[in-house]
Amino acid sequence: MADQLKLRGGPTAQAEVFVGAEREITVDTGLKALRIHDGVTPGGHLIELKADAIAARTAAAASDNTARALLQSAIDNAISQR
Repeated sequence: MADQLKLRGGPTAQAEVFVGAEREITVDTGLKALRIHDGVTPGGHLIELKADAIAARTAAAASDNTARALLQSAIDNAISQR
């Protein structure tokens, strides 16, 4: 008889806030990726499975960081002009 491994899984919105047990692995069904949990971090640590998904997420993160930096700069400038 073959062994069977069952993993918890759910959509990305739920996966991002789920705090799993230490060394628990879950499936993010929205991103089609795995998440490894440490018992503390909401959403665990995302493990991408496809190279194109990794590239897209890296580009999006860079874009988000640029937008945050521009917004922070605008806020800093507005505060310093008071």
